[in-house]
Amino acid sequence: MKHAAILELRVTHSFYTDGKCPDFAIEPSADTARLLRNHRCVVGPGPSGIQVHTALDPAGQPFLPLPSSSVLRFHLRLQNDDFLLFTELTAVNALSAPLFTNAAAPAGPPGELAVVSGATGAPQGVFATIEIHFDGWGFGGGVPAFVVAFEARQWRWAYYCITDLLPNGGDLTIVDSPPAGTTDVVVFSAANTTRLDELADPNDPIGVQLSNRYPTMRRLRMISDEAVACCEEPRKYLELRHGADRLSGPLPNPSMRRVSRIDTPGQPRDLLCQIVKYRAHPNLT
Repeated sequence: MKHAAILELRVTHSFYTDGKCPDFAIEPSADTARLLRNHRCVVGPGPSGIQVHTALDPAGQPFLPLPSSSVLRFHLRLQNDDFLLFTELTAVNALSAPLFTNAAAPAGPPGELAVVSGATGAPQGVFATIEIHFDGWGFGGGVPAFVVAFEARQWRWAYYCITDLLPNGGDLTIVDSPPAGTTDVVVFSAANTTRLDELADPNDPIGVQLSNRYPTMRRLRMISDEAVACCEEPRKYLELRHGADRLSGPLPNPSMRRVSRIDTPGQPRDLLCQIVKYRAHPNLT
């Protein structure tokens, strides 16, 4: 028996280079699984989520069409703990039972589902529920695609640079130098650079650790002027420079598992940080 897709459910995330979000398992609720089974429908993988297929009769029409009043519910089960670190979840965390649905006002582009507060009672371990109201979008007009879209979380970035290089000819800086016309540029200004070897910060635990470990080396903390969206790939043009000279790059993105919490007044509190070492004389101790 032939089948044809009647619905596609996608989960996307701006963190990932290809836009697809692989961090969830998507499963139908018990009622939806029973409804689909009774109408000769099957759930299979899609390009970035799942697809629902219906069995066709000899005329190429659904063998047992879903009722026009059908409501399909699916559960999202999180499979990547790091998802919570790189995802903007303010709207989701504000809801006791997050529900992504097409019954509410559109959240964004066509097909994007709005997140609202749903009814409690989802199975244990469910991150959120998806609810699709059939409402006449059924077979024959193309395969409707519904999207659960996540955005990358934004953090201030901090690089701690450990070096034996003297500031002759210019101090160390971090520079993002993409091609001309690029608007997405990360700036590390002098105002957000602290020479920790000259001005210790007892409220910066990572700075204190580096002071104890590298007491004779120069230590700089460089913080981005603005928050930066987390991204899967490193930024291609982020460099460590000494004056006008490029020392290394592209620099790795700060680790999402290394959060620097600074309690100094006037400083951003929570930062993603990365330690960069540069030795001009690697054989000297």
